[in-house]
Amino acid sequence: MIPQEWGRIINISSMYGKTVIPTNSHYVTTKHGLNGLTKVVAHEVGAMGITVNALCPGGILTDVMNSDGRVAAEALGMEFQEFLDMMSAPSAIKRLNEVEDVSLVAVLLASEAGAGISGSLINVDGGQVPYEKRRIMMGKLEGKVAVITASTRSIGRAIAEIYLSEGAKVVVSGRSAEKGEQALA
Repeated sequence: MIPQEWGRIINISSMYGKTVIPTNSHYVTTKHGLNGLTKVVAHEVGAMGITVNALCPGGILTDVMNSDGRVAAEALGMEFQEFLDMMSAPSAIKRLNEVEDVSLVAVLLASEAGAGISGSLINVDGGQVPYEKRRIMMGKLEGKVAVITASTRSIGRAIAEIYLSEGAKVVVSGRSAEKGEQALA
């Protein structure tokens, strides 16, 4: 990566790298350590065109969740679906993520679109960013409506322009009607 002056390092951490879970000090410790390493290495190699980030998934529907979750549900005296519902309740999207939900964020980070993201610990827990199952690709916003606040200048305007170029209908808001009209021109 260093000789090529380009690279993407994507660490798989956990939401428990940002918080704690009693009785799992070994797991929490390793994830906190990985998050620290992610931030340090991002600063060490950032000027060389290399980005370093960590994904911090929450509950994910995997084979392990299917097997261990059934054991946990039984120990709690509930049906497996009740257990999944309980695990999903704190999530904004009211479901556990699937492996694809996490992998799509990794695809974004590995692409040129992720070039400005480094040293980040990115939650993929259904509470911060509600992803639907979809492929990341451009040109798929035809017929969609986007409401973008603070979109008459700077980052908001750049986002509005991209959405417009991809076929979305965009509602902009900001402090200046004139700049809003310019953003839509």
